[in-house]
Amino acid sequence: MNCIDVVLASNVTGEDNTLANPGEAPDESINLDDAGDVTVRNNAITGANAGIAIENRAEGNSIVDNRVTDSEVGVGIEDGSVNNAVEGNVLANNGNGVEVSLVDSYGDGTNYVRGNDVVNDTNGLLVEATDQPLVVESNDVRDNENGVHVRRSGVCSPGAEGAELVSVHDDVLAENAAYGVLNGNQNALNAPGNYWGASDGTAS
Repeated sequence: MNCIDVVLASNVTGEDNTLANPGEAPDESINLDDAGDVTVRNNAITGANAGIAIENRAEGNSIVDNRVTDSEVGVGIEDGSVNNAVEGNVLANNGNGVEVSLVDSYGDGTNYVRGNDVVNDTNGLLVEATDQPLVVESNDVRDNENGVHVRRSGVCSPGAEGAELVSVHDDVLAENAAYGVLNGNQNALNAPGNYWGASDGTAS
């Protein structure tokens, strides 16, 4: 088995699966499409384009204790999906450990990325754009090219916002090759209480 789709569903639990994608990988190994109150737990995913995708206004979902490796994106949150939690996962050797791209969201809400081990990715967390609050807290983000990368988002849409809606706090952002936090947006990034290691820091 290499793909699970949860579409227009609620109160579903997907757990204890091993999803390996030799050869041509599917777009998403686990896809939550307009789904709500779904728990994705204790799955092992390798070699996908996106290990776990939360998209199309998916709301109130929990991505907990999974391991996603060797994929283009470990966990993606996009297309107006809010009030989701990505917690306690291992995201290693991916292009982007977590990728967030929210533009013109239908409803209001906060997404949380907390307590994850995010290592050996190009970007531990990539924020393409967000028009809803994003809280990044208590993660161990090490040995990536960039720990957290907030891209300049003005080209996305008038409703897209940037760093002012992103809070990065109480994380370990150490031993990342280029930057602990790379902020390409003109707005200041809220990043208190992080451990930067011996030489890491922020850039804007």
